[in-house]
Amino acid sequence: MKKHSVRTFLISLAALLVFAAAAIAVAAAAAKEAADDALIQLTDFIESGCESGLSPEQIAQTASADGDGYRVTFVATDGTVIADSDSDGGENHISRPEIADALESGEGFAERRSETLGVTMTYYARLTDIPEYGEIVIRVALPGSAATNAALRMTAISAAMLAALAICLYAADKFYDKSVLVDIGELKRQLHTINTGEFKKLSLDKSNSEILPYVNELNEIADTVNSLNRVRSEFFANASHELNTPLTYISGYAELMEKGMLTDGEKIRECGKKIGAQTDRMKGLIADMLKLSRLENLSSDLEKEPVDVRYLLESVADTFRLDAQAKNVSVNVYCNVEEVTSNERLLKEIVINLVQNAVKYNREGGRVDIYARLAGKKLEIKVADTGIGIAPEHRELVFKRFYRVDKARSRSSGGTGLGLAIVKHAAQRLSGSVRLESKEGEGSVFFVEIPV
Repeated sequence: MKKHSVRTFLISLAALLVFAAAAIAVAAAAAKEAADDALIQLTDFIESGCESGLSPEQIAQTASADGDGYRVTFVATDGTVIADSDSDGGENHISRPEIADALESGEGFAERRSETLGVTMTYYARLTDIPEYGEIVIRVALPGSAATNAALRMTAISAAMLAALAICLYAADKFYDKSVLVDIGELKRQLHTINTGEFKKLSLDKSNSEILPYVNELNEIADTVNSLNRVRSEFFANASHELNTPLTYISGYAELMEKGMLTDGEKIRECGKKIGAQTDRMKGLIADMLKLSRLENLSSDLEKEPVDVRYLLESVADTFRLDAQAKNVSVNVYCNVEEVTSNERLLKEIVINLVQNAVKYNREGGRVDIYARLAGKKLEIKVADTGIGIAPEHRELVFKRFYRVDKARSRSSGGTGLGLAIVKHAAQRLSGSVRLESKEGEGSVFFVEIPV
């Protein structure tokens, strides 16, 4: 009896270790993949900006002004730095591993300590061809201490668990039935598919009741990861579509001018104005996608500091008062909170997007009211408007990326379809939440709750 109990314990422990190691492997692979995807996505957006006519200097200056932790460098094929968001050029970059790889094979990754910034960075470089510059390398870098380091830590833990697993299997082999051990070995073999990124479901003999619960748990993890991959694919498809629209307009107008089909000075100016408007729209779209990307890759250990809530709300209100006055819309702040401890940048991002929408989709002569109060250990922010309102069937969907209630109206007003997605992600990063109440034709109220 005692021998059977020990055997059962060791087999269960071995199965648990397999389960834990697999879960960690999935998380590590996903974390590393997310870090790499963030760099590739940033580079895609920057390359689109270059193709639309923005110069490397303009993009580097914008990245520098953002102050959000990412670095953009443009490097000539001889290694000369053309523009850099975090330095004035510096030494030749031809020997940088990611630059060398990009020049040789088109792209390259590297991770090392930046002598310029004094922190560990993950780099991604891509060889591309942009107007007026020819072939150059776009290099994007993010602090490497988040997803990449997490992946390394999880891989080390996984290795330790697998070592413990080997000990358990050896001990169990001394006690009893080897059919269970064969199943554990088969489970371990199937787990190697995790490294391919396919996350296939595992299958074993259902008659083995001791192993089956762990297999079912692993399959639930696989379903979750596959679901996340589908969301990411959907995001890239939508992003490509949204960027393609203004690029098509710009290309069409530019072709008309290039072929001399516009000769009247007024028509040329009007065409130039339209190109400028589409460029601004694309810049806004890229900026919002960058914000989302940064939010999704922020460290869970956010820096927090004292935030003057009244000043923050008043400064956001002042930012949009000129646009509001053009529609005879009043913007009012009601705040009885002086100071809280939180992340000021994310709080401001939430309020900016909510107030911007409240002004943009308001009626002539309407109003926007911004409220803030403390309720226990939570900061409650409420933004109410007298605008067009949102129908019930759209209320749960407006926080999705690129979702627009009225696509034509949103695009004509310069909307990117990402503002409320940014609000939702920023609130979640602060361990908070956002909800909506609305009546069609009467207006909407957005409620944000943030622990402080």
